[in-house]
Amino acid sequence: MKKREKKNKKQKDQEKELLESPVDATDFDREEEKKDIKEKTSDKKIKFLDLWAKFSVYKFIFYSVIAVLLIILGILVLVNKDESIFAIYIFTAGITIIADIIRLIVTIKLNNNGEIEKNVSKVIFIELLLEFIMGIIFVLAAINVLTVKYGDDPSKFSIDMNNFFNNQYVVLISIIFYIACLCYFIRTILLNVKSNKTIFTVMMVMFTGSLVLLAFREKLTAWAVAVIIAVISFICALYSIIDAGGGFYIYQKSKKPKEDKEEKKEEENKEEPSIFPSLDEEKEQNDNEELTN
Repeated sequence: MKKREKKNKKQKDQEKELLESPVDATDFDREEEKKDIKEKTSDKKIKFLDLWAKFSVYKFIFYSVIAVLLIILGILVLVNKDESIFAIYIFTAGITIIADIIRLIVTIKLNNNGEIEKNVSKVIFIELLLEFIMGIIFVLAAINVLTVKYGDDPSKFSIDMNNFFNNQYVVLISIIFYIACLCYFIRTILLNVKSNKTIFTVMMVMFTGSLVLLAFREKLTAWAVAVIIAVISFICALYSIIDAGGGFYIYQKSKKPKEDKEEKKEEENKEEPSIFPSLDEEKEQNDNEELTN
């Protein structure tokens, strides 16, 4: 895959160099090569624009399907309370654990190449370990939801833990955000690791978001988050329906020019009226006289 990407990149660089290089009046071969490259690029652009135009005409079907799926998602979330909370726990755990695994692989590679200091790598490993533990906690919370709902005789401890995770879901999310921000500031301030504006902005948003979540922790339970997701899905479904209606209108409008063209062709194929009607009448009279004679 990498070899193919390098080959395509090399070919594009050669084509760019050829297009930008000056051409002598006698150098017909290079001029022809330039023309071929321009024609190929223009053909690709035309094909892409044609495909995009076709999609734009028929995209109302795509948006209609999306709207139906979003409505079904919202209904399922509101109807199945326990399953919705289970899905939120699993989704949160999946994002946390997968992100930690990716960062762990990158950190190990950088550490082996000697591109980061040992102290910095230790801080990162501690951060990843703490976030991984939080991800496992969400997995256990999801399993506990199923145990309480489908278990024959769930214990009081399971029920209490289920209520705890439901009520303290936002607090656990805030802890993950706080761990990420704390380790970031340790690396940048204490260990003098260089950062950029984007990462700093993301960390400040996460830190502020954790404070906001803690402020509304009594209202933002796991079930409340599920309801918010359902409301968002209904809003997105409404937007998709509106967009689908507009797309259907464009589709109907695009049909009219084709019908008009067909009607014009039919009219053109009909016999056109003569420009000199008087000459035609005289000709008909002469023909009639010849026949009578």
